[in-house]
Amino acid sequence: MKKSRLLFLKFRFASGLSLLLFLINNYSNAQISTHENPTSFSPLIQSKEKMLSQNKIQLIQLQDIDSAKLAKEDLERDKMNLPFRFGFTFPVNINLSNAGNWDNLTNGTRVWRLRIRTATNARATGLIYNKFYIPKGT
Repeated sequence: MKKSRLLFLKFRFASGLSLLLFLINNYSNAQISTHENPTSFSPLIQSKEKMLSQNKIQLIQLQDIDSAKLAKEDLERDKMNLPFRFGFTFPVNINLSNAGNWDNLTNGTRVWRLRIRTATNARATGLIYNKFYIPKGT
């Protein structure tokens, strides 16, 4: 009888701990939200957007992906018991100096914008920055 009671208590403790961890996880956030909109959503840029066509913002078309080659590589990786490949990366040299458009707003704020069109056969797109800095207060 004591063993079953001990198992019951252990189960109850594990259940309670699991519930607690679940609730903590659901109420925690990794990013502090200030509930502010980016400058590019402001009325100043929206009114300028009416004057500027979206087509005047520089567009960079990313290269198509050789899906057949990637599928073949994935088969080889499977044979070697390597981890599943989540994505395929390729380097690009895009920065504030060589791409995009700068808009000067009437309040003195500058906004940089760029349109990126993904490869036609890409299933998803992610951007990875090797240098990303936003000064405090901007």
